Amino acid sequence: VLAGFSTPLPAAADTITVTVSPGCGTIAACIGAASPGDTVFIPAGTYTESATLDKAVSLIGAGASSAIWVAAPNDRILTVTSPMTASTVIANLTFRGGNPGSGLAGGAMRLQADAQPALRRLNFASNTAAVGGAISSYAGLNLADSEFTLNTSTVLTGGAIAAAGSVYVTRTNFYTNFAAADGGALYVAFGAVSILGGTYRQNGANGSGGAMMIFGVDGALVEGVTLESIRPKTAVASPATACCACRTPYWPPILQHPVSVADAGAVSARSSRPPNSSATPPLDLRAGSMPNRP
Repeated sequence: VLAGFSTPLPAAADTITVTVSPGCGTIAACIGAASPGDTVFIPAGTYTESATLDKAVSLIGAGASSAIWVAAPNDRILTVTSPMTASTVIANLTFRGGNPGSGLAGGAMRLQADAQPALRRLNFASNTAAVGGAISSYAGLNLADSEFTLNTSTVLTGGAIAAAGSVYVTRTNFYTNFAAADGGALYVAFGAVSILGGTYRQNGANGSGGAMMIFGVDGALVEGVTLESIRPKTAVASPATACCACRTPYWPPILQHPVSVADAGAVSARSSRPPNSSATPPLDLRAGSMPNRP
């Protein structure tokens, strides 16, 4: 249990916990002092800096309401460049005010290469980028129990998140995020998608999908979510997606009950497959239901 540690203590026989203060002084310095497999503990406080996570080191805050990470001026908060799996965890933090500048992606966080940490109990507030106002990822996304508020993509997609690859978003809420193009809260493309639980409220997009845009994916499951007060540019993204359960000419996500949809333009789903494609239909990604891939 990390809570209450005020000095570096062993977390396991071959790993350590490095505490930001008193300790290294900055989050970036603690990352530099840590070795792969270690944990950096971030006590309550406000930290104004930007950092690069270039090794598989977990970042654990004292709590999202008390450990606040604010971007350095005109910069992203965290860039993750090292390959890592869900055994590396980023949790219990708020990321606020990230803005990397004109034309850049991921206002608060960018996941590069094969960076696939587990993101847990995080808040993202008032971050801005050209693409992916809060998070941009080309490595997929493993996210749960988090909240996104007032994030904005100013040029293209994903008011809160723009992600490609296998994307898993669980019990996560999105409030008042906005995209200049598609996917007011969430834009995902080219992978397997599972979106389970969460509330999407007052998100909007100038293009398609006031709450979420799911594009060209191998299969998608949207289950147990609440979509309300969605404000896309038009009520319906396109005639082909007016009914989320329609199968042609596009392949939409599998919407499992209970799903509350308050606006027909809330979800937009497209596939790169041509109409009347003989490809297999989208996959139901729930445990035990994944069919064998051809």
